[in-house]
Amino acid sequence: MLVKGTAAPLIYVSPLQIIFQMPYETAEGTSSVVVINNNAASAAAPVTVHQAAPFILTYGSANNRAVAVIHSFGRTLERPLPRRARGR
Repeated sequence: MLVKGTAAPLIYVSPLQIIFQMPYETAEGTSSVVVINNNAASAAAPVTVHQAAPFILTYGSANNRAVAVIHSFGRTLERPLPRRARGR
């Protein structure tokens, strides 16, 4: 995964989804993302980069769901979802 030619750390990869960390040095505004697989590059896809955008991920089974939040300072908050939020 390249963002304006800079390698981006991969967090998760599946056949239908890629979750990556935007390189710190990426400037605000429009940027381009290229996926490289088996030495073949995709067409560049435009993305908009904002100053701060938290990453929110839910995971687990339907009966035991949790959330991980990573905000712009790199700190992580991880805990089970409140009961009222489950099943939504």
